[in-house]
Amino acid sequence: MIGVFKYGLVLAAVALGLYAMLVVGMRLRGPTAEQAVALKVLNEPVAPVRGRDGSDAVWLLPFDTPEHERTEAARRLRDYLARSSVLAGTGRQEEADRLADPSRDFATFAPIDSKTPGLCPEFGADCLRLVREQRQVVDQVLTEHAAGLRAARRLADYDGLRWGLEPSLHAAMPQFAPQRLLVRTHYARMFDLGGQEAAIAGVCRDLWAWRRLGSDNDMVLASVVASSYARSDLRLLSEMLAEWPADAGLPPDCAGALAPVQARELDLCPGIRTHYAAMAREFRFQPPPAGEDGLVHRWMDREHAAAALAPSFAHYCGADVLRLQQQDRSATQLGPPPAICGSLERVADPFGCALAGLGVDERLSRYVDRRTDSAAAIALMRTVVWLRAQSPDPSSWSALLPKRPASLGLKREPKISADGARISIALLDRSRDAEFSLVLRPAPQAMNEGAGSPSAGDGGSSARNR
Repeated sequence: MIGVFKYGLVLAAVALGLYAMLVVGMRLRGPTAEQAVALKVLNEPVAPVRGRDGSDAVWLLPFDTPEHERTEAARRLRDYLARSSVLAGTGRQEEADRLADPSRDFATFAPIDSKTPGLCPEFGADCLRLVREQRQVVDQVLTEHAAGLRAARRLADYDGLRWGLEPSLHAAMPQFAPQRLLVRTHYARMFDLGGQEAAIAGVCRDLWAWRRLGSDNDMVLASVVASSYARSDLRLLSEMLAEWPADAGLPPDCAGALAPVQARELDLCPGIRTHYAAMAREFRFQPPPAGEDGLVHRWMDREHAAAALAPSFAHYCGADVLRLQQQDRSATQLGPPPAICGSLERVADPFGCALAGLGVDERLSRYVDRRTDSAAAIALMRTVVWLRAQSPDPSSWSALLPKRPASLGLKREPKISADGARISIALLDRSRDAEFSLVLRPAPQAMNEGAGSPSAGDGGSSARNR
């Protein structure tokens, strides 16, 4: 009996020794070939903004900061956010809370949100109708928030954005929403007042800006927001064009706004790199939860966890996903991301593999598809412009639609509603809507209403009055 017990101890010792050798060997080996390739892709540095960097303007969007103070104010704000992020990420939240937030000294714009009366909703295609039904309320809110509107419109002057902070799950993100609702309402009211050409040009400038900002940034959130704002601009533009003479042409500002989408506009990889860097940093520096002895955290191989996560992020970078996007196909057709760990990895580092599994972001394919959907939405608007150029009679457009040239770039089959009021395409990402639609014909009441007084904002006159 004692011999059997000793034999069992020997076997256990051998097994433990072999397991220790496996653990040490796996750690000394480093990343697998697949992980090494993924890490190389994800660790590529993000290039500087091509053109004017709008990062300061985005960070200061909620604040009424004088022009001559903006650069220094943005620097102070980012320095504070960087220190706060480091402290929070290393478990020193109380120290982070004691830091002096410089934004407390900044003047802020009056708050607005989607429930503020007189503002067009960001999603939907009834902005002109809302403005016409609430002209007095609209004028009041635009007057009260004139400074915030100027700040939001200033973003159209820029070409790209950078986060500007060390990637971390604890780091703040810029607030894109403040004052945004004012922009669409402003141009809709301008159109209603008689400055149709100036309003169309303004919406095109805003659309072109969000195309640039969405394609040259290092934040997944910024790309997703830019896609949403570009589509909302397209909806408003379609409302305006439905009341704009087909033979009047479009302002020059619309040339860039409706130009064919370039490969860099589809590429979400710069934002994915930053997103991965934030996750990897969390893996490396995450302190043990309060009350735990930290044994599991000391045992797991944090570098291995970060390497094991890399292929699931790099899966959405590179030529394969770009090829699908250019073919107007979903990123899901790439197949599922690679498995987080192989069998031996799971045995050698079960805690690290479990941690890596928690870092997988299943939304990435949806985010990639949103960029593809935005390209299709722009192609749909080019198709509307083409239909208008072929015939001023909207009733003929259904018959013309199958004859559209491939150069328009619309690979999806559009459909015109039975009443001829809208044209739609199906979306790849259906988490919000199944279809994207543009207006072809104005609402009946819009045809009978007067335009109001001439716009005093950006100037311009209606083509109907020329």
